[in-house]
Parts: sequence; structure tokens; C-alpha cells
Amino acid sequence: MFGLFKKKEQELRSLKHFKELQVKDLVTFKPRDNVPYEIQAQTLTVTGVQSYQYDDGIAAEFILEMPNGSVFTAMCTDDEDGDNITLSKKLPRGLVMTLFDEQQLGSVFEEGDNTRLDVIDGDQNEALKGWLPTHYFRTIFMATAYFYKEDRRLLGASDYADDGSEELRYSELEGSDDDYSLNIEVWDGGETDMFVQKTIPHHAISDLWPHG
Repeated sequence: MFGLFKKKEQELRSLKHFKELQVKDLVTFKPRDNVPYEIQAQTLTVTGVQSYQYDDGIAAEFILEMPNGSVFTAMCTDDEDGDNITLSKKLPRGLVMTLFDEQQLGSVFEEGDNTRLDVIDGDQNEALKGWLPTHYFRTIFMATAYFYKEDRRLLGASDYADDGSEELRYSELEGSDDDYSLNIEVWDGGETDMFVQKTIPHHAISDLWPHG
């Protein structure tokens, strides 16, 4: 009897927006030029939902996995242009120095205005097709955020120091085309992660598939 109720509940669940996704749900992207090439017309599985706490509140981050095992993350953003999805791809450390000039990259980690970071031969890198502009400008420098390995969409922001979060510093750079961005996260101990990002409109999603 209870199994029948559970099955009916799953059948009735529907998805109208990316931000409603849960673990094991699926998302299919349209074959559009504004979507990074490797994700076009692909169906990805939500394998996790984690969270960041910024000054303006909590942001859910969705972990998306392709059938070939490639992993991306995504966040929803609301602005005057409507609902958007910002997709992120982590750059391997060995690739960072081939994409950017060492001196320019060093300046990104120093205080100063008008920090510019040029992309070196980005159009020649097939793995990053559709992820890169010609250059970036820094817009945020070493701001503080808190990372949670859990989904806090219902819990909201926390004021407690022992809430299981991990503090980090982050810098953001906006691309020459503002659909592109670069995110740099510096963790306690100095470990640094860098992500290329592409913001796409919500209507670039073809389908949302609830699990079950």
C-alpha cells in the first residue's frame, strides 16, 4: 500500500525550472551555439547538490555528470535579463599555464585595478570549445564565502561558526563577452581551484527529467 503511494508521488513530480533539480534528476541541453560544445544536445545527471554562502545569501550548486564521466557544476542566477544558468568546468593545473601568461596570472592574485588576463590560443583547445573569451577583467578580489557539502536550499544561511562549512576566498573575472567568466577559489592552506564559466539562458535547456 505504501509502495503505491510512493510510486504515485514520483509520477506526479514535475520539473519546471533548473533550480528545482534534485539528485538523480536529468537535464538535457539544446544543441545551441551559446552552450559549450561538449554539453550541446547532451543529457547530464545530477549527482549532488552542494551550497555556497555569500554576503547576499545561499546559492545551490548542482554537480552534473555526463555519460562519459565528465563532471561540471552549475548555479542559477537571476538578473534583469531573466533566469540564467552559469555552468562551470574545473581547469586542470597543467592546463592553466598553457592558457594564460604567467605574469598576468600572477597579477590576478595581487591588489590593483583593471587587472586583465588574456587567453592564449583558446580557440585551438578542442576540450574548451565554447568555454573561453579572448580575455578577462577582474571584478571581485578575494571576497569571503563559505562552502557546504550539503543542499541548504531549505535551511538557508547560517550564522554559526561550527555549522560544517569551509571558509574560502574567491576572485571573479568577467570575460570580454560577459557571458563568460572565470572563478578562482583559494582554500585554507593555499589550495587553489580555477573554473572557466559560461552563462546561458534557461531556455537553452531542452528538457528536465525527474528521477523515477
